[in-house]
Amino acid sequence: MEKLRLEDQGRVITALCDGLGSGVKAHILSTLTSTIATHFAASESNLRRYIEIISQILPECSERNLGYSTFTISDIDSSGRNKLIEFDNPSAILIRNGKTERIQRRKVSVKYGKLGSREVYQSIIEMQKGDRLAICSDGVTESGRGEKGMQWGWEEENLAKFCERICRENKELSARQMAKGIVEAAIKNEGGQCRDDATALVINIRRPKKTLLVTGPPSHKKFDAYITDRVKNFIGAKIICGGTTAKIIADMLGRALHTNPAALGRGLPPASEIEGVDLVTEGILTLSKLEEMLDAGSSGKTENTPAEALMELLLESDIITLIVGTKINQTHHNPDFPIDVEIRRNLARRLKRVLENKYLKKVEIELV
Repeated sequence: MEKLRLEDQGRVITALCDGLGSGVKAHILSTLTSTIATHFAASESNLRRYIEIISQILPECSERNLGYSTFTISDIDSSGRNKLIEFDNPSAILIRNGKTERIQRRKVSVKYGKLGSREVYQSIIEMQKGDRLAICSDGVTESGRGEKGMQWGWEEENLAKFCERICRENKELSARQMAKGIVEAAIKNEGGQCRDDATALVINIRRPKKTLLVTGPPSHKKFDAYITDRVKNFIGAKIICGGTTAKIIADMLGRALHTNPAALGRGLPPASEIEGVDLVTEGILTLSKLEEMLDAGSSGKTENTPAEALMELLLESDIITLIVGTKINQTHHNPDFPIDVEIRRNLARRLKRVLENKYLKKVEIELV
């Protein structure tokens, strides 16, 4: 899967691809296809031409003597207009007001390498607030094939009914939660282990979710009130990373700071609690672990660690503000060489980079 944000054009392009076969070979084919497809879509190149180029560039599988990958490309702008291109993937499912909405598709014949003439479907969806568009690989719709009551697999009709149900049950269901639910259901159909790659992508039209993360004490005590007011008045999720920072804000708010011994992580200090704050963790160690996890991508494992809770909050957000304190640690022998300040600054920059490039978040850093 490839994602591309064109900030100056207000467009977000995503491509979900499924390469021929499975494992490493399929991964190479799908990765190449998604990279090429998103960049061709961004340049608004001729559809027939870029599909022909994809078919010529892909390396051939030694067993089948064929280079092939399915794909679905979503190109959505800030108004909600979504240009959808579907090639041999299961049909995208549009859920509106808890029900499946029919998508008007236009069929286009294209040439695809040794396969000759193939059909591609184009559509333009004027998406509305609350809409969810589910896109998946055939590893989802064909899951459970041959099992009792599922002779032909899960099938698109049953997947659509599943999407309707989970959207009605939870009107606040996020895109990530819905995509995760689809893949987990597909794995369940297979008895706990998929026989084919199962991937799901969900696009959800809603108001942006905002998060404020404060880490490190400010450079001067006079700014303690400033960061406290930012936390107190912020509308959205509130996170504090760092024991000293948490104590400053708790004292300024006149609220208790409680450590939660049960919220331990692997090699990380436990999380704490302040009334009105969504998450309070240790600072540099937890943020470093967060960066490592973001860079690697979610493994799907749930260990309930502070770093994992932090990652979950950030990935559920769209606009993230990092307030980074720049106070020099007085325990250093040389206060002109503020190691911890540079670590926090560099961590913040790296987090901004991975959140924007890999997860398409909008991140701003404020130094105090």
